[in-house]
Amino acid sequence: MKKVLIIITKGDWAGAQRVVYEIAKYIKLNYSDTLELDVAIGIKGPLNEELKSIGVRVIELNNLIWEVSLSSDTKAVREIRRLIEENQYDVVHVHSTKAAFVGRIAARKANVKNIIYTVHGWWGIERFSGIKRYMVSRLEKYCAGFTDHMVFICKRDMSFALKNKIGPSGAYNLILNDVSIDSTVEPSLRKTFGISDKTTVIGNIGRLDDTKQPQAFVDIAQEVLKKNKDYFFVWIGSGLVKPVIEPQYKNKIKFVGFMKNPYPYLRDFDLLLMTSKYEGMPITIIEALKYNIPVLSSNVGGITEYLPSKNLYMNSNEAIGKILKKNYEKNIVYSDPDMAKKYAELYLNG
Repeated sequence: MKKVLIIITKGDWAGAQRVVYEIAKYIKLNYSDTLELDVAIGIKGPLNEELKSIGVRVIELNNLIWEVSLSSDTKAVREIRRLIEENQYDVVHVHSTKAAFVGRIAARKANVKNIIYTVHGWWGIERFSGIKRYMVSRLEKYCAGFTDHMVFICKRDMSFALKNKIGPSGAYNLILNDVSIDSTVEPSLRKTFGISDKTTVIGNIGRLDDTKQPQAFVDIAQEVLKKNKDYFFVWIGSGLVKPVIEPQYKNKIKFVGFMKNPYPYLRDFDLLLMTSKYEGMPITIIEALKYNIPVLSSNVGGITEYLPSKNLYMNSNEAIGKILKKNYEKNIVYSDPDMAKKYAELYLNG
């Protein structure tokens, strides 16, 4: 029996967290006789309870925080190292930038033989410039030096690592994201808000933070509504950023907060509009495509690998034109149905 520890910074219910959940669920169902899996989480959230509900042991870390703090980060390394040594984990698998740094350093100090890092985009480097970018890049290269497997969720991120010499290419693995969806759920958004079938519903699902650019979503919505009132815009997700909506559009642009199960609303989307500044391979797009919902997205991360170029935009004017013309190409879901199985094989054979 091999013991596996997955570490992630936040217990949100977003992309990286959904991947962790899918891996954990698959292992509980298919590898319970060969793999014993625990998940350590820094900031408590919905993921904690979701994992507990399927019988996964969840360890809440006291010192793993999202913000950079020399004091907290040093304590987090010590806390995670102690956890690893007490439980004698054979594999440590880290997700998200902060957990990847402190988790890998702790795992190395604890002499773990199989350290795995899933890269959910390089925004931790790309959002910076100058000395900050240099320092983060150096830290990525340092930790990559003792990472046994670097897993990339898109070719774009792998190419970035290769170009910037982050880790040896022999440690690279490409495993596309995938999640299961409820194909039987009934749509309910139109009924909830009294939206007619003649109205086009455009929505997004994501955190309300600067990375996701919800204000850009609102700006596009308001420009569209100036030309045509038969549109309804909805954003599912919570956060600290509060986009400014002009009073005359309040009834046509809605922010409904976090939904553990967004599928009844998602199924009523006529278009998914993603305005992110940085992404890896967004779970939201995979979900939309599985429901045959067309996608219009900013040209970031690995999105170009599974959306045709006609469905990507670089500025709001181009996006507005495409929305009004409904000029979409056929979308294909580029995800990996064997994602969780491939991770299990890395645990067993790595």
